[in-house]
Amino acid sequence: MNKYVKLYGRKIDYYASLEDPKKSVLVFEELKKYQNIDGGFGHGLEIDIQAPISNMPSTDVAIKYINKLPPSNELELMIDGMIRYYEAMFNPEEHRWYMVEQEVDQYPRAIWWNYEGRTSFGVLNPTPEILGFLYLHKDKVKTINLENEISLMVERIKQQLSLSKGFHDVLSVLRFYRDVPYIRHDIYDVLYRKTQEFLKNQEGDYYLRAHQVALISSEFVLENQLKKDIEKLKEELEKNGYIMCPWQWYQYEEDFKRVKPYWNAFLTTEAKEAINKYEEEN
Repeated sequence: MNKYVKLYGRKIDYYASLEDPKKSVLVFEELKKYQNIDGGFGHGLEIDIQAPISNMPSTDVAIKYINKLPPSNELELMIDGMIRYYEAMFNPEEHRWYMVEQEVDQYPRAIWWNYEGRTSFGVLNPTPEILGFLYLHKDKVKTINLENEISLMVERIKQQLSLSKGFHDVLSVLRFYRDVPYIRHDIYDVLYRKTQEFLKNQEGDYYLRAHQVALISSEFVLENQLKKDIEKLKEELEKNGYIMCPWQWYQYEEDFKRVKPYWNAFLTTEAKEAINKYEEEN
């Protein structure tokens, strides 16, 4: 457990950082507070959208917590609600989910979550990872032809991933690759090349890092890349006691100042998870 996470983080990230037999129960009970009656998640679960209403980024973040929880009847009910939300928000004409709806503009958020910019995300993120989640729970999906949508996504990835300018597309496709085994052979080459392209381009303060890839699928990161990144995480933790959020919102400055410690805590928890995974495997 990290002191910074305990003092400044959200309860859900503090609980996730614990080594405690009750950890899963604590995380689940906290996660329930972020879910709305429509099945989606809001209330700032995606820290850069401080909206109580359900939104796609917050619901996608919920998946990351859910994937680490043990099966239970209550968890199945939570997942049922999420699938209803995803089905309701799916755009069948364009075969995709959009990141944000116009109502999000009423609340403090990072500039990249403004409704006017929602088409700037391209046609990959977040659709691949949502399809992966739905595939894991395919018996619950009623109104989306998953086999057809997955097939279309494979072709879209093969045609468009190489052109992507944003590494979040790669992270979304990596989760799709992890969760849908039968498509792996079809997209491995293009996904490996694009992942390596982003990993080798580390200009500025915000770029794809090897530990982010390894937490999803370590086969896409080279050993020397991961070792170097893990050492960098350890150095920052040793120096500051936490991992510092490297971005800003470019609007709502006071709101961002309030929630930035949440990001620091989240990134610290993620870093500790990556370090532990690396040390267990090496």
